[in-house]
Amino acid sequence: MIARRRHRFTIAAAVTAALLAGCSADPGTDPGTTPSPTSAPSTTAPQADTAEQEARTSALAAYDNYRKAYVTAAAAEDLDGDELAKYTADPLLRQLRYELIQKHDQGLTTKGQPVWNAQVTEVNVDSRPFTATIEDCFDGTNWQTVYKSNGKPAGVPGQAKRYIVTAEAALYDDGRWLIRESSAQRERPC
Repeated sequence: MIARRRHRFTIAAAVTAALLAGCSADPGTDPGTTPSPTSAPSTTAPQADTAEQEARTSALAAYDNYRKAYVTAAAAEDLDGDELAKYTADPLLRQLRYELIQKHDQGLTTKGQPVWNAQVTEVNVDSRPFTATIEDCFDGTNWQTVYKSNGKPAGVPGQAKRYIVTAEAALYDDGRWLIRESSAQRERPC
């Protein structure tokens, strides 16, 4: 009787071991082999997600600050655009400074306040420099370019006031995210 119980126990243990080994092994592998290190769960996914989220947040902050700095510089006729240099890089910084000088030379200034609603549409944190593509629904309805002499509007009649702006931000070696390109797409209303 004891021998029969041992025999049943041995068979039951063998079947259980075989079933457990079959359930835990990867398909197509020998149940007795140890999984390779490459089949272990990756720990880089959470790090990549964190880096991507940090990139999105920092790029949007740089874009928001660039917009604020430009609105302030245009209204104050700050030809150097010193605040702009904190949030933008060439070629955009050079373009913005040129625009400020052009407006000054033409006797123009700005009044009012634009509204923007930017979002990051693409992020690259796989290779240096890290970059982010930003798409913005820019609304200049309450922001006008006017003649300093009489305050009359100097804008082009019929020109779109709400349109898409695309921009690119990059992480520079000094740790700052800067906007290096920005393009108004007036043919794309939003």
